[in-house]
Amino acid sequence: MTETRVRPLCEAPRGGVFCGPKKYLLLFKHRIAESMFPVLEDDSYFLLVRGGRGRMIVNGVPFELQPGSVCWIQCTEVMTIEPDPGEPLELWSIVFEYALSNYLMFKVSSGSERTEVVTGIPVIGPGSEAAARMGRIFQDFENINDRRDYGSALVKVSLLGQLSLLFGKEVARLRESFSGRRLPLGWWASIYIAMHSLENISPESAARELGTTVSSLNRQLRMVTGQSFDQMLCRSRCILAASYFLCENLPLDYIANHAGFKSEVTFFRCFKKVMGTTPSQYRDRSLSSGRRNLPYRGMIMDDRLLSVMRYLYNNISEPISLSSIVKATFISPNIIRSLIDKAFGVGYKDILSLFRIRYAESLLSGTDLYLLDIAVLVGFNSVSTFSRRFREINGESPSEYRKKCRERSPDHEQ
Repeated sequence: MTETRVRPLCEAPRGGVFCGPKKYLLLFKHRIAESMFPVLEDDSYFLLVRGGRGRMIVNGVPFELQPGSVCWIQCTEVMTIEPDPGEPLELWSIVFEYALSNYLMFKVSSGSERTEVVTGIPVIGPGSEAAARMGRIFQDFENINDRRDYGSALVKVSLLGQLSLLFGKEVARLRESFSGRRLPLGWWASIYIAMHSLENISPESAARELGTTVSSLNRQLRMVTGQSFDQMLCRSRCILAASYFLCENLPLDYIANHAGFKSEVTFFRCFKKVMGTTPSQYRDRSLSSGRRNLPYRGMIMDDRLLSVMRYLYNNISEPISLSSIVKATFISPNIIRSLIDKAFGVGYKDILSLFRIRYAESLLSGTDLYLLDIAVLVGFNSVSTFSRRFREINGESPSEYRKKCRERSPDHEQ
């Protein structure tokens, strides 16, 4: 078994570098020419290496980076990046907010998928089909990055869902080779906290499980994360609680209990210390209506609305009518109209058209399919109807959009 040399932190971790309240559903581009400071975010995020070479140190463990590498960094992982001399790293990043992504994808990932991600390798090198496909998904995301409407938001979330699925499957495939490395205690301690944060655990119980002492456990954790066991546990529980705020009807005492806190007082004190604001203030920000340039959260407030949106999204290529929605969701027509109008200010046909046009955009930019084929695939009954709706939404024809995408592509530049 190969022993991995621990890379201790050089300074306290910082947040808000790759994640933040204004960074959801947006792709950002970074150029890193010298060694970074440690980063510990409140959300997870994907990174794609577009150029350069170097290494990433995650909880004290180094991983090589080269063009095509894909990384998925969790909120329990401290990460820093070291580019090779003369090889500045060009990175694309996308925040993956657990709760929002799960709600908008209208499904919750299975326990086994979450376990693979939390306990597995955080960096996938180039050369595999999965890595190549993930690179193309990043490109699809970049193509609609400037779109801010509801339809584009759901397409972006769909792309994030594809990234998470592909990454999880590839991690599972690589698990045996990764588990052959002898990883430091700090690595396993952070994983233990992430996996058991809802349970009644303590530094003493964790030390027994990991075959070490409490002092050694805390020392190794501080070395790679900058935090003690208690601090890491409190942080994990606060981040979990924050995800519950997207359900506006849940009382705070319920959230505190289901996030692993023994009392509401403890929850308030820990949350204020970790998140820098009270739970109530954080909830108000999380449930933003989209104003003040904050992320929009209105579409996920009602289970009935979720059912309607799920039906529209899953049947995007099929003929859809109000009666078919009623039959599939068991919700009355008047309530369906009211829910959609209250959340979006439009009708279900407008939402459906946005879904279809955003799907068409990915086909126009990533395939050579004829317009008729694309129109049928995305649910329009004719090219003329497809083209008219495309121009109404985008201000240009499908052909003009395709031409613009090809002019921006790297292959065109070559």
